[in-house]
Amino acid sequence: PAPPRDPAPAPAPAPPPSPTKDTTTQPETAEDSRDAVKTENEEVTAVTVKAEEPPKPKELSEEEKMWKEVQENPEHFDTWVSLASRLEQKDDYKALSECLRALLKEYPFCYGYWTKLAELEKRYGHANLQLQVCEEGVAAAEHCHEMWTYYCSIDMDSENDDLIAETRRRFERAAKVIGSDFQSHQFWNKYIEFETSHDENQRAAGIYLRILRTPLAMLDEYYKKYEEFASKRPVKDLLSELAGRDFNPSSVEESEKYRNEIMAEHKEVYLKTKLEKETLDYFENRIARAYFHVKDLNESDISNWHSYLDFCEARVREDAKQFRPMTVKIYERCLIACANYPEFWIRFATFVEGQGLETGVADARSIYNRATSIFTKRQPECFLEYALFEERHGNIEQARGIYQHILENVSPGLVQGLVNLTNFERRRGNVEEACKIYDAALEGANFEEIPLLAVNAGKFYAKIKKDANRAREIYEEALRHRTDCADLWLAYVTFEDSVSSSYTDKIKPIFERALAEDSKLQAQDREVLASFYLEYASDYAPSLEDVQSIQKRFPTITPLLSFEKKRPLASYVHSPTSSTASTIASSHQQQIKQEVGAVSSTEGLASGADQSQVSTEAAIASTAQDVTAYSTGAAASAAAGATAQQSAAAASYSSHADYYQQYGYAYPGYGYDASAWAAQQAQYAAATQAQQ
Repeated sequence: PAPPRDPAPAPAPAPPPSPTKDTTTQPETAEDSRDAVKTENEEVTAVTVKAEEPPKPKELSEEEKMWKEVQENPEHFDTWVSLASRLEQKDDYKALSECLRALLKEYPFCYGYWTKLAELEKRYGHANLQLQVCEEGVAAAEHCHEMWTYYCSIDMDSENDDLIAETRRRFERAAKVIGSDFQSHQFWNKYIEFETSHDENQRAAGIYLRILRTPLAMLDEYYKKYEEFASKRPVKDLLSELAGRDFNPSSVEESEKYRNEIMAEHKEVYLKTKLEKETLDYFENRIARAYFHVKDLNESDISNWHSYLDFCEARVREDAKQFRPMTVKIYERCLIACANYPEFWIRFATFVEGQGLETGVADARSIYNRATSIFTKRQPECFLEYALFEERHGNIEQARGIYQHILENVSPGLVQGLVNLTNFERRRGNVEEACKIYDAALEGANFEEIPLLAVNAGKFYAKIKKDANRAREIYEEALRHRTDCADLWLAYVTFEDSVSSSYTDKIKPIFERALAEDSKLQAQDREVLASFYLEYASDYAPSLEDVQSIQKRFPTITPLLSFEKKRPLASYVHSPTSSTASTIASSHQQQIKQEVGAVSSTEGLASGADQSQVSTEAAIASTAQDVTAYSTGAAASAAAGATAQQSAAAASYSSHADYYQQYGYAYPGYGYDASAWAAQQAQYAAATQAQQ
């Protein structure tokens, strides 16, 4: 039986009613009336304030946060990858398709995401859309052999005659575009597999012959496969379709004799191709990353691509008809791995334009369009060269529009863009317009832009406008903000030296202001500036006491200051400081060593000669080691027609190219040049002798 329940508790007594104020009665006093009105107003105000409070924003999900980030910063590749991975796990067709298409619009060389998008369409039964995606992929990444291999493999197992014919057409399209790619063996394997699986042995034999004529990485393996293939097939299968119709041997001996002749001819082709392949091995085996990625390449990879292109262009000069197509192909392969590097796009356009072909200008313009619309659209270097290209070919408004786009959208306030635009207007005869551009830029210049902008504006007013007073005003105004910039002081000295012959009245006061006790210059900049002061005083001071007073203030400075301590004055006048240049150069340019060759005129010299100093003795001692290290590359230089002596000189040149440029001595940007190197050696020997 259930336990007895507790009796229900008695109801609690009702609380006494709270006293309420009778609102019908009048307030006893005027003060009570005012209190009542005040209380009512406070209640109404509180209700109003509460009603006007904005609703709390809805918290975004992780996916929404990622979408927001990539829309605001589409260059954040890692966020794209994370978003695509998350959507792929959810198997959300619409969202994933939208994400992949947006990603590929920013990074069209990412063939892996083209194949993901194609597989997505296939998984949802959209066969036509899968093919459409592949067509878009091979159009965007035309020289990507992985993309073509995937496209050709889609229907290669089909037994439908129409699909077989269509697949064969795809393979032929691909072979014309990427068949000569050094690493295209996966594509050729698929092509051979496709033809042999349909018993098209004559076609397969023809493919083997094409391969044996192409310097591929796996050429030796293909020759072995061909020997096995040719030894097991009837002789008729080794002939073309036309030749096979007329082949009718009278005996087995005649047939085997013919087989041996065919194989001997193919072996001769193979051996000739192998020599070419071994010539290219030096460069090809040093390509660490042939595919696209947003991560920066190693300096050795960049240097190797430049050397490879140097080698190819040298061969074009020897035989343009034979080697030009191959060189264009190497450029296209290079641009897959180096798509984010403006220097390679500029170099490619310059090469194509200089070939003297009817389509050269149009092809070069197409290269600039590709670079500036997709791959380097956030970097100014290609735009600057593109504007010069259009001006060179008479498209004035197009060039002006490019400059405006740079300064409004790509790099607002870019000093080199302003300088190029003013020079552009000057060449058009619009000197007053150029002055207006400089004046407007000087008014809005920030701290980092002032030195380079003032130097260029001052030179323009002094040399072009012939207005020395306005140039002097520009320098003085700039020095009100940037007394810490040695290059600006030296540019001012150079200006006064060019317009005035008075050392005492003009030049000496500038040096004294720059080297005052409260100077903001860094120690190494003071030392460099003092060395120039002493040099000027030695040449132009009216008395020896002036020279001795400077030596007394700076006892470590002598007129024969060593080569490592002082740069030529011209380097200060014509080049921006490194600190200024770093604010206008792209991050990629900052990471590339000067020995690769700078393609942008925005790049400046290192600020302060004491930074990364290399002693003369250490430089001389390291030369022998560099030559020894370079011996492995002697084969490539010999293949290009260089002697062993030139190869050794090239090694030493590459090792010390950045050393010379650091101290103001120019050198060719794209590799070894014998005459230039001889001139550099003479300069170096003279500097060494002066130091000793």
